[in-house]
Amino acid sequence: MSGKGRAEQLQDALTFALAQAFSKLTAEEFVAKFPRALKSSSSTVRFLSHLHDSVHPLVAANCQAELRVILKEMKLEDKLAELDDYAEMPHKSEVASVEWQEQETSLAPHEMARLRRIQAKLRELAELDRVISEESRAADELEVDLAHAKETMAKLEQAIESSQAFVDDLAASVASLASTNEIALSIMADMEVIPSPPASSRATTSA
Repeated sequence: MSGKGRAEQLQDALTFALAQAFSKLTAEEFVAKFPRALKSSSSTVRFLSHLHDSVHPLVAANCQAELRVILKEMKLEDKLAELDDYAEMPHKSEVASVEWQEQETSLAPHEMARLRRIQAKLRELAELDRVISEESRAADELEVDLAHAKETMAKLEQAIESSQAFVDDLAASVASLASTNEIALSIMADMEVIPSPPASSRATTSA
């Protein structure tokens, strides 16, 4: 096999390894990382053929629209023809498995060792991406909870301020009432007002 053919075969094997790593992602994560995967793949149709519909739902026939939008956003309209070719390809897991076994047996030992290392690293990266995504979602949820807590605290502070204003008004009213009472007592003392005796007491005196 020529050097060019060997390089293409190795590239296809690496593309398969990349596709396997991507098959562990969620649909949302796949859409976000798809453009970068295209740049790492020598052929869009090769990458998609490894991501057959039994491995990842995003490459099924009903998901071609999402992939087309991504390609247009990347200004890779020339790749759209490859999507059409991919749509006509048989996508069976056993077919992909046979193709992979054929490629695997034709690789040199040192190439296989390198491929295995890359596969392991890709699995690690996929797991790391998954953990980061989970932590990011948890951080977003925490941020929402924190916003709710701040809103609740603001309402509580407002209620406390309203209560304090009511207490201040009540204290002022009590102070005003006490002052009025003191004035009344002072006036009564100045006028030497003596309370009238009870009626029974007046009757006894008359007798």
